[in-house]
Formats: sequence, C-alpha cells, structure tokens
Amino acid sequence: MAIFVTVWHCSKIRRQDLKQQYKLARDLTLERGFGLELIHEDNDAQFYIERGVLEGVARRFVRDVKIFLDQYNAS
Repeated sequence: MAIFVTVWHCSKIRRQDLKQQYKLARDLTLERGFGLELIHEDNDAQFYIERGVLEGVARRFVRDVKIFLDQYNAS
C-alpha cells in the first residue's frame, strides 16, 4: 500500500525533486516494514525528517494516509 500512496501523491505534483522525496518516504516505510495503518496510528513525520525527507513532504506523507485510506476503502 505504501507504493499506492506514493503514486497517488506523485500524481498530484509536477516537480521531480518532490516526487523523489515521496519515493524516499516510501522506501523508508517499506524498509521499516510499516503498513499505512501504522503510519497513521504513529503519526511520526519526524522519523522521515530525521532520515532526509523534506519536512513538508514528510508531514504530508503521514497526514494524508488517512485521506488515501478513506478514498481507497470507499471505492
């Protein structure tokens, strides 16, 4: 699911550098073994920031998990 949320985020932006940041957040999520539900529960953008993800991207990645899951579950 982390792959899907990354594709979803990247579809909304044009800047390649920001797309790379979302991909870094995805990779960190997969390395950590987290599902989206755990990202939402932990609400820990700082984990991503400390590992090199831009603060704005990290905060959106964590915050928007609920929005993505709501849309995904509604379809």
